[in-house]
Amino acid sequence: MRGPFLSARVFATICEGSGDLLRAPLIPPRSLKLWGLYVDLEESLGTIESTRAVYDRIMELRIATPQIVLNYALYMQVRARLLGW
Repeated sequence: MRGPFLSARVFATICEGSGDLLRAPLIPPRSLKLWGLYVDLEESLGTIESTRAVYDRIMELRIATPQIVLNYALYMQVRARLLGW
């Protein structure tokens, strides 16, 4: 039996055709759970630029919670250390 979570491949397939998940019509703009899933996928499978774009989009939509802001700061701090910025 499958769990309630989508795999990264299935999630990407759902949004295929739009070219970019940020512009995909399937994500309701205020669905924080879906944006959270998307940012988790980008953190684990995407690039720094794509992850920053997702976090920036969440900020633009004004749906960021204090926890999301802290996660973004921690993500950037860890990446800066790893890349020697």
